[in-house]
Amino acid sequence: MGIADIQVTRKPEAPSDDPLPDALEVDCPSDRKRSKRQQKVQRAREQLQQFLQIHGFSHVNEPRRTFGFSLRREELYPIHVAAKLGDDQMIRLLLSAGASLEQQTSNGRIALDFAADADRFGSHRDVLGLLRSEVKVLTVRNFIWSREGM
Repeated sequence: MGIADIQVTRKPEAPSDDPLPDALEVDCPSDRKRSKRQQKVQRAREQLQQFLQIHGFSHVNEPRRTFGFSLRREELYPIHVAAKLGDDQMIRLLLSAGASLEQQTSNGRIALDFAADADRFGSHRDVLGLLRSEVKVLTVRNFIWSREGM
């Protein structure tokens, strides 16, 4: 990044006769990258929160509370629902938020079992590949930290 990449503009709310440095706004490419990164992180949080709310969960590692009587009632976790739906992006978000691939339901099933049961002619191929692989998932904070160290 060179000096030519930095743009300095006057903030509109600053008085025109007061040339104080805090009245200047520095627009730097690294700030724009950081802002875009923060927007992506915020969107991911919102998507995750929306998924949890729609499917009746309070946290990525909390089972869904079901009420009423049922002989086949099974406590599910968000990762099981995402696997059953075939949502590989949500599984990645859940893993980055601390969910475990090895989380078992009250009946001892894991996310891979749900994806395999729901797969019809390769419909859950991406999810099955993700769940079967030894993918290491970083939290968003750790990913950002590892990128800043470069």
